[in-house]
Formats: sequence, C-alpha cells, structure tokens
Amino acid sequence: MYIDKYNIENWGSTWSKGKEKKNQLIGSIKGNDIDIKKLVHLLQEYNEAVNGEYSTRDIDITISMRERS
Repeated sequence: MYIDKYNIENWGSTWSKGKEKKNQLIGSIKGNDIDIKKLVHLLQEYNEAVNGEYSTRDIDITISMRERS
C-alpha cells in the first residue's frame, strides 16, 4: 500500500521557567509519497529517537481514503 500524504505529530509536556506545560506540540514530520512499510519503520525510528526506547505514548491513527477525481 502506498501513502500519498502523511503527518506525524508528537505531543507532550515541555518545561519553561520551572513550570510544566502539558499537551504541547513537541515536533512533527510531514511528507508525501511513502510505502506503508517504510512509514511504519519511520514511526518506530522517530519514536525511539525523540521519545526514547522505553517511552509510553498513546498513539492515534486516522486514515482517510478518498476517491481520485
């Protein structure tokens, strides 16, 4: 399966002046044209690099399939 467009967002807490700010966008990746197997690998690598190997995250996935005009 081939993905035409993808957007990966990483939400979490940040610290500013000794105070925690929750539900902040920490980082994101956007792109076009990727095979789904490569996208899964990208997700795994991104999560380990940004959040750490043993991170705990809730992951939500939305897939939209639209008819081409």
